Amino acid sequence: MPIDEPVVITTSPKSKIPKLLILGLVAVLLTAIVIFTIYQKLSIKHPPVVLPPPATDTTKISLPCPSTPQFCQSAKEVIEDGQFKGISISVEKNSPIMAVFDGKTLTRSYTIAKKGTFTHITLTSTKGDLTAVYYLSKASPKEGPVKKGEIIGTTADSGILMFLLLDKNHQPIPKSKIVFENEK
Repeated sequence: MPIDEPVVITTSPKSKIPKLLILGLVAVLLTAIVIFTIYQKLSIKHPPVVLPPPATDTTKISLPCPSTPQFCQSAKEVIEDGQFKGISISVEKNSPIMAVFDGKTLTRSYTIAKKGTFTHITLTSTKGDLTAVYYLSKASPKEGPVKKGEIIGTTADSGILMFLLLDKNHQPIPKSKIVFENEK
């Protein structure tokens, strides 16, 4: 029996192009990674952007009632031409008007045609951060320095009392942001 001769399979010489192509792609990829890493290390780090919370300020201002308990429980918001003007209610004769914080009062009276004479009392807090404005029909007001809870006037007859609280920028503070202490 004849001895089998080893079978030699001949192939064409392997092409070096695929190897070079793969090595080139790997080199480009490694270069890109190195450049990106160096860029990240050298770039200036910016602090994270912190956005302010949404405008859902639930802070309320606590004040003593500026008049009778009926005022603080039943006064309604006055809106004219779509703008908040204050809170108001009819009051009885000789109703007290009280300072809602320590401060200084300034009083003015004026007449509006067909509506009568009104007294305008402005109370500015000693800190200067709040201003309370009282509009009432005929009053006997006190002017000058006052203490929180002190009677600064009384209504001379029955009529309307309107109260407006302003912040340090003289913007009206709506009733929803005010808690009168006798409401707790």
